Amino acid sequence: MAKEYGLIDRVMFGIDYQNVKVDFAALINWFKTSLNQTIERTGWPTLSSSEIGGLLGESARKYLGLT
Repeated sequence: MAKEYGLIDRVMFGIDYQNVKVDFAALINWFKTSLNQTIERTGWPTLSSSEIGGLLGESARKYLGLT
C-alpha cells in the first residue's frame, strides 16, 4: 500500500526482538530473494531492488542524514 501511495521511501524495516538469536544474513537474503514472491501472492505491486534496499537501510540512512 505504501508503494501505491508513493510513500515507500518512508518505510523502514526494524526489529526489536531482545535476547532472540536472529540470522540477519538469512533475513536479508529473504528480503532480496523471496519478499516479492510473497507480495505477488497477496496481489500487491512488487518492489524494485532499490525499494527493497530502502527497506533494508537506505531510507533510514537518508532520513538520518547519513548519506
